[in-house]
Amino acid sequence: MVLYLCSALSLIVACAGCAAVKITHRAYIMVYGCCLGFIWLAVLITGGVLAGAAAATPMVMQGLCSQSDVAPSNAYSGYAIDRNLQVALNGVMCTATCPCPVSAKSTYDNLNATTMGYFNRTAQPGTGNNTANQIKMQYAQVGTVSSFQECWTTKLQA
Repeated sequence: MVLYLCSALSLIVACAGCAAVKITHRAYIMVYGCCLGFIWLAVLITGGVLAGAAAATPMVMQGLCSQSDVAPSNAYSGYAIDRNLQVALNGVMCTATCPCPVSAKSTYDNLNATTMGYFNRTAQPGTGNNTANQIKMQYAQVGTVSSFQECWTTKLQA
């Protein structure tokens, strides 16, 4: 947007430069020079900011996309959702409060212990916690939820 504005102003100043050939008054030449200097400075600053952003973007993306040594590799680890929110979500999902459907058991059984442990969960079915204080998975045939939003609206807000 700034570059479009500067290009429009440059065209106006260019026309004024053509007029400076015919108008030789000192005040006119000074105004013309000041406008030209302002546009040059605005384009220089904007170009520098955009060049800096373009140079920094690969490093930022590499940092966001690199896998953590502690966290499992999934879309919710690290940057997408705050760790405290993850703990809150996993404290009620697939528990007696918001049980998961039995069909979800095969999906959770395929996750390794490190991934489950990161979310303070164990693949072991049941209620409550295991000896390592990890939350057990609760499955049910009826009254299940398939998302946290459904859990929130049907169980937690009710």
